[in-house]
Amino acid sequence: MQPELPTPNDATALAALHTEAEALLSRQQWQAADKLYQQILSHSPQDAVALCNRAYSLEHLQQLPAAVEHYRHALQLMPEEARIASNLAAVLIRLGQWQQAEQACRLALESDAGCVSAWSNLGMVLACLRREVEAESCLETALLLDPQHRLAQFNLSYLYLRQGRWQRAWPLYEQRPWQPDLPFDLPRWQRGDTLQGKRILLVQEGGYGDVMHMLRYLDALRAAGCTTISLLCEPALQRLLTPLPALEAIYTSRSEPDPQAYDVWLPVLSLPVVFDTRSNAIPAAVPYLFADENEAAYMAQQLPPRIAGLRRTGLVWQGNTAFHNDAERSLPVQALTQLIQDSEAQWFSLQTGAAAAQADSLPALIRTDHLLHDFAATAAVLRQLDALVTVDTAVAHLAGAMGIPCALLLPERMPDWRWLQHSNSTGWYPHTRLCRQQTAGDWDSALTQAAQWLQTL
Repeated sequence: MQPELPTPNDATALAALHTEAEALLSRQQWQAADKLYQQILSHSPQDAVALCNRAYSLEHLQQLPAAVEHYRHALQLMPEEARIASNLAAVLIRLGQWQQAEQACRLALESDAGCVSAWSNLGMVLACLRREVEAESCLETALLLDPQHRLAQFNLSYLYLRQGRWQRAWPLYEQRPWQPDLPFDLPRWQRGDTLQGKRILLVQEGGYGDVMHMLRYLDALRAAGCTTISLLCEPALQRLLTPLPALEAIYTSRSEPDPQAYDVWLPVLSLPVVFDTRSNAIPAAVPYLFADENEAAYMAQQLPPRIAGLRRTGLVWQGNTAFHNDAERSLPVQALTQLIQDSEAQWFSLQTGAAAAQADSLPALIRTDHLLHDFAATAAVLRQLDALVTVDTAVAHLAGAMGIPCALLLPERMPDWRWLQHSNSTGWYPHTRLCRQQTAGDWDSALTQAAQWLQTL
């Protein structure tokens, strides 16, 4: 139970509440901090600091429109405070409100031309608006002001990666702000260090798809001289990855690895940095992930019989809703109606989570979510299909790594860096076709490309 909050009836009590709330923010106890800031603002609604700090807690509680409202109120009270405008821009970016985000960035820079976060945020906004020359200039300005600003370095690396300028990108990409850590003392592998004779612990970073994508580097680690390679990842990946001969062990809890058994650790998204991968020379030994034969045979019995002459095609239309760009990359299930009507196929929904039930609105879709309890099961179902049409989520990487033909639907704004900007093919997955929106939100154009590609199989 939450303790009863004191009633702040004077300046001393309010100051004490501020101190307590700021301590909660520092410990990332967002819900508790938000409750205190609500109380502070009920007694002092024009408290700009409380407004800003509550907005910050609301951001982390995924209540973004409310965060915008609080930042705007604080900005009215302190219009010359550049950091408030810059923080407002960051939330507007997450909401995909690009023009308003650009205005907030420029407002911040009018107040303080040296506001590094505003330059970094403006660079990100302009990159998403395809104004890449301006974006690069803004990010370079941020780094001139503060060469160690990690978010500016990461944003510039992302711009380079999407352009295929990977040699310039990798050193900056290592500064990405959100990386895993370990609860025990083990040195992280650093760029330039040798791998010869090393016992290395790989650690999941990002989502399930990021892990599956990066496991293509296991053979390269062996060739570089690693004597032991193990992986710390989420339980949903364990059964799928256990058969991989290059992996000594797979851990699913941070308390499981013995630090004495390893010399170094590395987050998986650093593997292309380790091997200085180039966009025109991507290691692509596909397939490198496989379904278990017995489980595949079991799944064959669980699905309806194959209809002669009809292609079996899977569909996934929704990614993880907690992902920052999910609103751009996911599409409503009704957008698939024309594709299903126009293409002769048996259609299988591989959608999981809350969105899986949306398949019921399209009678031609056969649901399989009751079978997909982990990625080994998903791989076994994929083995029964001839092709997959999916948004940019983990199943796309699984199909790609298994060598299953896949039409990958990509948003016009902020596609992931690994798909570059214009090509309809990718060196990561030779059997994957990239189907891009022509304009933001135009899923019909991407689905038309997918339908045309399916006809060529």
